[in-house]
Amino acid sequence: DTKSISVAMLERLDWWVKCLKDEGIYVWLDLHVQRQLKAGDGIDDFDEISKGKPTAGLKGFNYVNASIQEAMLRFNEAYVEHRNTFTGLRYKDDPAIIALLLTNENDVTHHFGNVLLPDKKVPRHNAIYMALAEEFAARHALPKKRTWRSWEPGPAKIFLNDLESLFTARLSSHLRALGTRALIVSTSTWGTNPLSSLPALTMGDMI
Repeated sequence: DTKSISVAMLERLDWWVKCLKDEGIYVWLDLHVQRQLKAGDGIDDFDEISKGKPTAGLKGFNYVNASIQEAMLRFNEAYVEHRNTFTGLRYKDDPAIIALLLTNENDVTHHFGNVLLPDKKVPRHNAIYMALAEEFAARHALPKKRTWRSWEPGPAKIFLNDLESLFTARLSSHLRALGTRALIVSTSTWGTNPLSSLPALTMGDMI
């Protein structure tokens, strides 16, 4: 069953971490790469993201969907609190685990800001996105009509960096509160990310 498969996979990961540690090799753990959401995960407006399919990716949506963030927090806690079968250490306490990546190749400043736009047929997520953009524009005296236009340089990139930074701050603070001592990295610079994607990446301990 799924549970026994998960336990077996975790034991394999425990062994891999132990073996690398024995060889003096530091470990980098990704907390999220391509994990799929399911209908039973309690995700708000899952039907919008899945578009009729049984599973859905979370990239881009995690920046505006609080229930996705809550699911990520729960996973992160379970993961770093896990005690390695072979070392006896929780992942959060193992000095061999040098870094944690919050979410892999999942920036909203360039690649995934477009999934929230008005023409993407995700009206409930778009409504959140537009409200956040409007509030940000008003707070910083930016043109409202440009701040939501994720594909354009200027005000939109400032807003998107702030949106990504808020996500990073929330997940990072949670990990630190759990006692995690590893370096924390927000997401990746990848796939021809422009310079306008860099500000949010400075929220982490490394880029």
